[in-house]
Amino acid sequence: MAFMQGLLDTYKGLDIQGILRGSRKSKPIYTESNSSLSVDNASLIEINNFPLSANTESILLTIRNRANFGGNTNTTTIKIATLTLKTDGAKPVDFKIYKDSTTGGTFNYWDETNSRIEVSTNATLSTTTETIGTITKIINQIGSTILSKEETQRINLLDGDIILDLKPSEEVTITAKSTNTSIISIVTRIKEK
Repeated sequence: MAFMQGLLDTYKGLDIQGILRGSRKSKPIYTESNSSLSVDNASLIEINNFPLSANTESILLTIRNRANFGGNTNTTTIKIATLTLKTDGAKPVDFKIYKDSTTGGTFNYWDETNSRIEVSTNATLSTTTETIGTITKIINQIGSTILSKEETQRINLLDGDIILDLKPSEEVTITAKSTNTSIISIVTRIKEK
């Protein structure tokens, strides 16, 4: 329960308490396992106090759906349900989301036995660009948002203009960049269908 209290203290502005109270069916909806919170077969992955250097696009997190699970070929799609971003610095921060755009890095199982999720914080970003007149298009960038120097934003990815479903072996990478140093925290909720 200490993990849960720490989560609540860290993200006071979010309605996590509403999530934890349970559904209308009064079934338990969370368990604590391997530092992850399971909500209706979902996991929370959080990175707190990431030191962002000035003028450098930094990978915060890469999430990949495992190719194999339980000794078999994985056929399950995972869905990134929400993304919560928090900034604390002197200048705004530009967050970007890329799909299938990293090379190298070490991927670790989020929960080797119970989850199809793999995560990496040290992969290398590898993007493809196309120039159309004076505009440069980044082919594998699928979304972005800018937060002010001190802001918290929760983004629902279950509906809207960006829906992040990952088939086996697909990955999504979240990056951040600012013109000054900043401290970044992120929480992402991932559902395994």
